[in-house]
Amino acid sequence: MLVRRSFAFAAALACTPVPATTDTQGDTSAASTSTSDGVSASTTGGVTMTPDPTTTADPTTTAGPTTTTGSTTTGGSTTAVDPTTTVDPTTSADSTSTDGTSTGATDTDTTGEPLGPGCGDGQPAPGELCFQAIELDFLSFVDEVAFLDFDGDGHLDILTLESLPLPLVPDPSLKPAAPLPLKIPSGVVRMSAQTFIVQFGDGEGGFTPGPKWHPLGYPDEMIFDDFTGDGVVDLFTSGINSDPSLSPGTGLGTFGPASAIPLPLDARGCDVGDIDGDGDLDFVSVDNGAFAVTLGDGLGGFTTTLFPAANVIRDDVVMFDLDDDGHLDLVINRWGYDVDALETMFGVGDGTFTSGQLLTGTGQFSSMFVVDAADDGRPAVFVLSDEGAVTVLRSFTVADDGTLAEPQEVLTGGWSALAARGRFDGDARLDVAQGGFSGFTAALGQDPWPPAPVPLSSAGVEDPRYIAVGDLNADGIDDLVIGGFPDTLLLSRP
Repeated sequence: MLVRRSFAFAAALACTPVPATTDTQGDTSAASTSTSDGVSASTTGGVTMTPDPTTTADPTTTAGPTTTTGSTTTGGSTTAVDPTTTVDPTTSADSTSTDGTSTGATDTDTTGEPLGPGCGDGQPAPGELCFQAIELDFLSFVDEVAFLDFDGDGHLDILTLESLPLPLVPDPSLKPAAPLPLKIPSGVVRMSAQTFIVQFGDGEGGFTPGPKWHPLGYPDEMIFDDFTGDGVVDLFTSGINSDPSLSPGTGLGTFGPASAIPLPLDARGCDVGDIDGDGDLDFVSVDNGAFAVTLGDGLGGFTTTLFPAANVIRDDVVMFDLDDDGHLDLVINRWGYDVDALETMFGVGDGTFTSGQLLTGTGQFSSMFVVDAADDGRPAVFVLSDEGAVTVLRSFTVADDGTLAEPQEVLTGGWSALAARGRFDGDARLDVAQGGFSGFTAALGQDPWPPAPVPLSSAGVEDPRYIAVGDLNADGIDDLVIGGFPDTLLLSRP
C-alpha cells in the first residue's frame, strides 16, 4: 500500500482496521469464521475495526464498568508506560461554537447538493441513494477517524487522531555553506505530535468535543475490540514509526495507559483476528523481508513469531477465511521494483500459514478489503489501484477452495481516490463506494456482480486522507466521513 497519510516529519505506514467504525484502508476481520455478508463476525471491524458498522455486532453492548490493568505482557516481560497518557475525561477539545457543539452539522452548512427523487420521506428503499455533503470544521490536521458509541447513548461518536505540525528548525551542526535541512529539536522528540480527541455524536450528524489524550508512539491506525477478555472494548493502535500499543478500556468511554507491544519488524500493515482458534485476539504484521504472527493470551499479553522472507516487500495484509475451513487466511499486498502482486496464504490454525496464490501485475494498492457484495456466499477481495491519472476498484471473487478468480473492474475514479464498503441504500446487502475530488460513485450490492455504477454524491474532496463509514444518524444507512479539502460528512437523508 503506497498511498499513506503523512505526519509532520515522516510518512507513516501501519495496520489497517476495518470499518467499525472505520475502514479506511482495509478489512480487519477479527474472527475465525465469516458471516453471510462476507465480513468476519467480530466486534472489530476493521476499525478497522471495532465492530464493522455493516454487521449486526454492536460494540456498545460490550462496554461495562470493569477496569483493566494499564500494562501489557509481551514475550514474558511487562512493558510499563507513562501514566500521563491516561484519558482525562475533564479535558475537552476546543469548541467551534458558542454552545459547545461542533459546527458543520446543520442543514445550513451543507453544500446545497439536492436530494434525489424519493429522498426525505424517512423510508430507505433499495437502490435509493440520499446523501447531503456537510463540511466538518473540527477535522483539521486529523489523520484518522473511528466511530464508536463512547458514552453509551445509542449514537455513534467519533474518535479522531489529530497530527499537528512540529516546530522544525535548521540543523545547527552543518556548515553555513551546506544545505540546511530541518531537524526536530531534542525537546520535541520526546513529545507526541498526535492527540486522540473524542467528538460525541447527537444522532443527527452533530458533534460535541469530549476527552482528549496523547497516544503512545506515533500510530496512524486504530482498532477497537476486547483484547483483555473482560467484556470491555480496548483500543489497539499501530504505525510504522513505533510499536503497536494496547490501551485497556475502562467501560466508561475512556481508556487506560497504553502499553507497547514490541515487534521485530516495522508494521507496514497488520490485521487483527483469532489466528489459532483459542478465542483470544491475535494479529499479523507485514514488513520488508518478513511477516510476524503475534498471538494474544486474552489478558493483554502477546507472543510474537517472526517468519523471514528475503527480498519480499509486503505492504498490507487482511485476514479472512478464504477457504471456509474455520481458520483465518492472509491476503497480502506485495510490491517491488519489478513486480506488484496480490498474495494469499492459508492458515493452519496454529499460528502458521502455507503458501497460496501469487497474482502478479495487479498494480499498487491504496485500499484492500473483503466483502460479499452479491450476497451469494461468494465473497470477493476488493483492491483499489492507482493507475496514473485514475484509480480503479477491482474485485477478485473467492472460489470454494480459497483461490481468487480473475479480477473484475467495479469502479473507476480520479487520481488519489479512496474506497470503502457499507450499506448505502435501503436493502440488506453490502455496497462499495469510491471517490475523491470528482465526487463519489457506488456499486450497489446485487447478483449478478458487478452492477452499473451509480452516483452517490457530487461533493468533491481533494487529496482525501481517510474514509470512515458508520450510521451516525441511526437511520439504517451508513454515512461516510472523508478527510481532505474540505473535510466532509456525507450524511444519509432517506
